[in-house]
Amino acid sequence: MAALHFLLKRAAKPNRYGSLATCRAFSSLRSSSSSATATQNITTPPQIPPFDHQPHPYNGPSADEVFAKRKTFLGPSLFHFYQKPLNIVEGKMQYLYDETGRRYLDAFAGIVTVSAGHCHPE
Repeated sequence: MAALHFLLKRAAKPNRYGSLATCRAFSSLRSSSSSATATQNITTPPQIPPFDHQPHPYNGPSADEVFAKRKTFLGPSLFHFYQKPLNIVEGKMQYLYDETGRRYLDAFAGIVTVSAGHCHPE
């Protein structure tokens, strides 16, 4: 709490050049141009760039079957944070694929996966 108080107090003091220091992290004001840009970003979802890879056909258990087995054989202390968990069945470089072939960016990878990717060709 003391650190926050220090930062807020310092944000309003003039710096050595005589102008007021600004702290964008604590600002709640936006300019009209950045507000318009934020609105455009909300209405247009980001797109994953093209990637030349087709996942192999998946013939294993469905996500619902995996979820049912999980409930049957694993204890309640092992839980998930999703209403419907993903059934990731393949990975290639920085992307993961579910049972339907839908592509996801792997933003939860480990150190080696981040640096080399899944199934790196070399």
